[in-house]
Amino acid sequence: MSDQAIYHILETRRVEAGLEMLAPHDLRRTFASSMLDNGEDIVTVKDAMGHSSIATTQKYDRRGDERLKRASQRLDIAD
Repeated sequence: MSDQAIYHILETRRVEAGLEMLAPHDLRRTFASSMLDNGEDIVTVKDAMGHSSIATTQKYDRRGDERLKRASQRLDIAD
């Protein structure tokens, strides 16, 4: 499938869904963040995305500060 075909399909679906903007890399960012949110390690996500460097994969992680909040809640350091 060509890049142009992917853009066309994505644009059609974006309009149907009433979204303001959507790009192919938004799907990659969602894929990476969803895998990480579901407990996959960064190396597995890197491999699934075909990256040669973890630094590249980290650029796709859009979970933000919420992930830090969840991580601290999992520590359970109550008295």
